[in-house]
This record gives sequence, C-alpha cells and structure tokens, in this order.
Amino acid sequence: MQSDAKRQLGSQGEDIVKRWLLGQGYSILPASLIQTGGAPMLLERSYKAILPDNLTWKDRHQRWIEVKTKSNPTTHESWPNRKEHGLPLRHWAAYEFVQQQTQTPVTLAILELSSGTLLTATLDELKATARIYPMKGEYHIFLARDAFQEHPLEKMTLPEQIPPRAARTIEQQQQQRPRLIREVNRE
Repeated sequence: MQSDAKRQLGSQGEDIVKRWLLGQGYSILPASLIQTGGAPMLLERSYKAILPDNLTWKDRHQRWIEVKTKSNPTTHESWPNRKEHGLPLRHWAAYEFVQQQTQTPVTLAILELSSGTLLTATLDELKATARIYPMKGEYHIFLARDAFQEHPLEKMTLPEQIPPRAARTIEQQQQQRPRLIREVNRE
C-alpha cells in the first residue's frame, strides 16, 4: 500500500510529464485519471493488466507512457558503476502484456528528481539492460539509467523528494562505505 506522500509525489510527477508531453506536441488520454476505484486495467477472461498512465498520439503514432517518479538512481554491490532504476516485475509484465495485446509500444518515463531530468525509453529498448532481483518480498526489474534518453526539465518546478525506503541509493551507499571500512578495520 502506498503512503499518501508517495502517492502525491507520483501524481505530481505524472502532471509534470503530461505538461512536458503536451509541450512536445503529444495528444494525451490520461488512463491514470479513470475513476474505477483502483488502477485502470486491461481485462481479459483469464488475466488483467495494469494500464500505463497515458495513451498518447503524435504525428499519427500512438504510444503508451508509464510515468515513475524517482528521487535518485540506485546501484547494486555487484555493479557499483551501473546506475539504475527499478520497478516491481509484475508491473513490467503487465506493461509488456498491454504492449502485446494493443500492438502499441510502451515507453517508460522516469522523472528523476535529483537530476531534474526526464528519462524515456521503450520497453523493447530497455530489455537488454534488465536485471531481475528479489526485493521487499517480490521480484523487481532494474534498468540501466544510461539506456534512457535524457530530457532536462530546467523550466519546470519539481516536487520535493521523499527519502527512499531501500538503502540502495548511490548517495546512501557513499555515506555507508566509510563506516563499513572502519568496521572491517576494527576486526
């Protein structure tokens, strides 16, 4: 269950990305605003999938865009030089299912608050960088930050960051390393 602050941050991020998309000439059907008592779904007889946040059109081309608002990229101890962003694997699978069933590409748009940058890439572009890892009782998929296109958002006011619950952000790891080195030296 999302906290109210996290839900509000996500909504603010979605609004910023919608303004950016409109500024880029896209038309938008915001699926995230459909009032169904929960997340909008693509329903089939034996499966239901969460819809991406927005269905967009530009130059007669249609695209789903899923918005995630992230404070910072993360790293993993096995790949300390790889910055990445993650999401639950079940969400990724739902977006892939929607892409397959609708024959409409899905773009993942990450609003990265620490850099003031919008990162975008299609699911197909991101597959090659995917790393699956168990976390918080379920599997997550982590995607290399450098696989995304960067769009600076200098003229937009970004929401305040919420400290992440996972102790994996780059900033946190840099703060923790000296402490770990001191602990090893004591032994």
